[in-house]
Amino acid sequence: MDCAKPMNGIATVSCAEPPEPYDRGKPLLEILKKIVEKLVPPILLSVPANLWRYHNWRVPPQLVQVAAEPGDLPPVKQDAFTSSAWLAHQQPVPIEEPKIQLAHHIAVKTLCGLLNQPVQVFDLGGGPAVLYPCARTATDDLDYIVLENARICELGRKIFPKVRFFDTSAQALECLRPGGISLCVSVLQYCLDWKSALGLLVASAPKFVVIGRHYTRDDGPVLYALQRIHGSHGYCGEAHMAIIPMASLIEEMRKLGYSLVSSMVSEDATPIVAKSQRRQIPSLSTQTAIFMAMTDH
Repeated sequence: MDCAKPMNGIATVSCAEPPEPYDRGKPLLEILKKIVEKLVPPILLSVPANLWRYHNWRVPPQLVQVAAEPGDLPPVKQDAFTSSAWLAHQQPVPIEEPKIQLAHHIAVKTLCGLLNQPVQVFDLGGGPAVLYPCARTATDDLDYIVLENARICELGRKIFPKVRFFDTSAQALECLRPGGISLCVSVLQYCLDWKSALGLLVASAPKFVVIGRHYTRDDGPVLYALQRIHGSHGYCGEAHMAIIPMASLIEEMRKLGYSLVSSMVSEDATPIVAKSQRRQIPSLSTQTAIFMAMTDH
């Protein structure tokens, strides 16, 4: 029997064959499963799964332990970045400009429209060039360069053949020229040696540096945390992260020759902090900061 076959969103049942004989040897749960599959339209069966995906997407990251030094944190049990959410897709999925514009989307589009053509963008840890569609809406003359791990670079090349992907910083830096834009979105907090990451962002003397979706707080010392990460595919794993106050970030960028020109609070939710750690982190925000070179290089 060909059951529950969707047609224009409505389940249909073909009765060309007689019903399957009752098999007393089958477990009760297996029989119930077949009954549900035959009687309930597929569109309804997908509702619980979609609700679960939405729930996991909306669950904020959880900071389960906070320490003054990275070495004081427990080891990561399941690395969230060894199997990135992008790699969960068996085939390349289309990436388009998001309908809901967050602060870092607006920053990328605005800056690409300000610079003289051609525009070069260096995206540190940019996944399969997820911000490339935003940049393309502002300019047709675009040289987009992504530094990522080898597996994501391979995936990104299938989605955006015009983007240049590199898995070593030396290769990427050879292609960069002064006066462009450096991006670091949802990445800096996962660089425990964050000052070296900032040095890499400014190595080519860009005109602007965008640090987006950065979990931070206003002041205080830099702290380190063990973070549990949830995404659209469910629980992704754990990661060590640095909680870098905006004051420390601004000061370090000043030393590198860049001044803050804009800081926007993102629309993302503040991560859930374990009860035992709330006194150590009274409040966190997700911000997108734009820095500009103090002098022309």
